[in-house]
Amino acid sequence: MMDDRYIIFDKNSGEIIGIYNDKSVALSVLQNADHSDYCKSSKSAIDEILNIHVTIDVSVASGEYIDADRFIHVVEDTYDLEKLNNYKSVLLSDISNMSNRYSSRGMDILIDGNYVRFEFSYGEQQRMKELIDNYGDRSTVYYAPNGGHETEFAYSDIKRAYAELFNNKNLVYIYTDILNKWIEDNLTLEAYESKEEMYTFGYVNDVILKEVNERYEKVKLC
Repeated sequence: MMDDRYIIFDKNSGEIIGIYNDKSVALSVLQNADHSDYCKSSKSAIDEILNIHVTIDVSVASGEYIDADRFIHVVEDTYDLEKLNNYKSVLLSDISNMSNRYSSRGMDILIDGNYVRFEFSYGEQQRMKELIDNYGDRSTVYYAPNGGHETEFAYSDIKRAYAELFNNKNLVYIYTDILNKWIEDNLTLEAYESKEEMYTFGYVNDVILKEVNERYEKVKLC
């Protein structure tokens, strides 16, 4: 039939080697193509698959006229998928690193009319917690908020500073977790290649913001 097309394919992988509209040409090619076979399909079916990656079901009998819906399988472009996964892996790692930096950097806390810079690394967090656990509301404590020498503070100021710093750190980690999950689930190759959005630490949309606020309100210290 004039509408027939002859597909040469690898018998092991199903990868298409060539498509011909003349059976004698296809058979001639087949003689010089080791580990290959051929099958027939319609021109209309072939036209639909010319620009996408497909394989042939290797269970099809030699020379058999195949039903495209059953025997032609669309294959994801593994190169593009690998590129996207590699990008996501690097991106998620960068976001987590930025999260650790921002949570440790701390913030400025207003004490007696002046802003004092408090960092909040793990060691500083533990030191502040020890002071809170071992002194009372009317106590005076000594603490070095940003390195250097320890300074006299009212216990109530250190307790309030700790709560603000802890909430800020918690907010950063909540945001990071939700952002990373959103990227894993929603970032497509098309979105990545369009470059319309900068997917990095600081990216936010309505869905992310809503979930961050809901989770944060449940766990923040008063």
